[in-house]
Amino acid sequence: MIIGVEGVFVTEEKSGTSVGEAYESALVPGLFRRWAEVLVAQAGISAGAKVLDVACGTGIATRQAARLCSSVEATGVDIDASMIATARAVSIREGVKADYRIASASELPFESAAFDAALCLQGLQYFPDRLSAMTEMRRVMKRGAKVLVAVWSEIENCKGHWAIVTALERRGIDASAARHPFLLSDRNVLRALADHAGFQNIGIKTMRQLTEFGSAEDFVNAIANGAPSSRHALAQVAASEWRGFLSEVEAALAPWQQGARLAFPMESHVLEARS
Repeated sequence: MIIGVEGVFVTEEKSGTSVGEAYESALVPGLFRRWAEVLVAQAGISAGAKVLDVACGTGIATRQAARLCSSVEATGVDIDASMIATARAVSIREGVKADYRIASASELPFESAAFDAALCLQGLQYFPDRLSAMTEMRRVMKRGAKVLVAVWSEIENCKGHWAIVTALERRGIDASAARHPFLLSDRNVLRALADHAGFQNIGIKTMRQLTEFGSAEDFVNAIANGAPSSRHALAQVAASEWRGFLSEVEAALAPWQQGARLAFPMESHVLEARS
């Protein structure tokens, strides 16, 4: 996920709201829920399966897997304690049975061949050692188990983030943190990681899903509140320029604004392979 994964470990709290709580309320409903549904559906999880969600964030994919069947054992791991605390709280609130652990993707606290499927939703691009993380995922998967990994494609194909980054950079603001989620957009690099980690039957699909918010301003506020790495870049926009900044983002996203609903496309590469 964008926050709470390795390389973007942020513990800042604002107005009494933890990073995990802000992420869950601001970004999960409009941005990540659909992708979680896609990954879980493609994983082909059956009754009695043990499923691992790596870099689970606040657990949207973990909960989606657990909801498939009461006998599915879903476990989420993330290095950020705030994310795990929120994941546990949301699962309890929603009546979903799932297990969560604070752990590094490069040192998973599980025995080898323990899981029937593994998921990683927008996390791999943040890991400091991606090959180590992929190798660890394969280690804890049973022979022939399926892994699903989603990473954003090129930022130009993710219209909301592209609008924000363009408006920031036009003002001479360093937007490298806002570009960070798109660092693994090369399909060949993604495939090579899976191959070098020992996965078999590797396939990659490029898919689009709609990201939904009420307006461009709602989207910008969600990024500012739920994504601390991008918050610092947005905070550099001078108060006197804020309205102009928002107007630029709104103009860029105008083709996808329909009344009180903004629905713009985001594109991901979805890797599917067998251990």
